[in-house]
Amino acid sequence: MEKLILADGTEIEVQAGARLQAVVTMVEDYIGLAALAGDLTEKNLSSVKFVENDTINAEYKNLIMTLPNFYVTQKPDCLEITFRLREITKEEEQQEDVQTALTYLTDEQALTVKDLHEEWVPNKDYKTGDRKLYNEVLYKCLQDHTAQAEWNPENAPSLWAKILIPDPEVIPEWEQPDSTNGYSAGDKVTHNGKTWESLVDNNVWEPGVVGTESLWREVMAEEA
Repeated sequence: MEKLILADGTEIEVQAGARLQAVVTMVEDYIGLAALAGDLTEKNLSSVKFVENDTINAEYKNLIMTLPNFYVTQKPDCLEITFRLREITKEEEQQEDVQTALTYLTDEQALTVKDLHEEWVPNKDYKTGDRKLYNEVLYKCLQDHTAQAEWNPENAPSLWAKILIPDPEVIPEWEQPDSTNGYSAGDKVTHNGKTWESLVDNNVWEPGVVGTESLWREVMAEEA
């Protein structure tokens, strides 16, 4: 048998002669298939080797799986699993570089290049602080999780917080934020016919209410 050795050292026995277009391995059952899927992560596919008798037959960098991920054939005492891999294209590498660069921006800066962010999709792992687009609105991830269709950013406030100034060139109507996505210092909003500027970060208070004089200031027309 040949071995597929992943970036973290995990070894997967595969049929001899395996190549990217058809990698065949055996697992005992669907629990084994789940374990296999857990090993074939983007990080682990960043560096792989096909090794037979301590000889490297092929070596690749920056691979991804092609869809559908797995072809399953029931055998008498196991499951035969076939999957396909391919190298990341130059365009995909450039997009990854863009997404990496976006992580260094503040929320306010990210909003100025909102459309460069990737769309939220289900069945993907997200990390705290990730920013994704959903229905043309930018959201920030609040806790690590694997996305499910019913947990989209609009419907899962415990997982995602809307970044409240969707267009830095337009002063939006104030909306009540959650404790996780208050307005930042310098954010401007309109409320009850007036324009207000937040004086503090994580501002969740309503503008113009008695007691919020240190949190909001009214912006005159010539400043708006």
